[in-house]
Amino acid sequence: MLINCPNCGAPLTSDGYCNYCKTKVRYANHLEIISDDIMHMRDVEILLKFKKGDTLSLIPFVGHVDALQVDYDNTTLYCDGSSYASFANNPTVHISFTGGIGSIPEDERRAE
Repeated sequence: MLINCPNCGAPLTSDGYCNYCKTKVRYANHLEIISDDIMHMRDVEILLKFKKGDTLSLIPFVGHVDALQVDYDNTTLYCDGSSYASFANNPTVHISFTGGIGSIPEDERRAE
């Protein structure tokens, strides 16, 4: 993970901004959810990239995660007359997100 700006080398803030040159670094597959208290979640950015042929569409969502639920497919295994509870290797994850569509700075649109 980057800790310094790839543009100027200055230290990045915890949310990926450079205070010196104002570059925004987006971390792939990284979502940091911070709660100040039980009733308030800080906004996060989720950048979805859709590619079809040579066309790339970027949709930046800005908002907060309302709920995160992980469901396991419970299975009972039987061995030597005894039963054992087992969980599936690939649980189903449900995320509830509330927010809107944000914007992408011009310099990031060209970089994509």
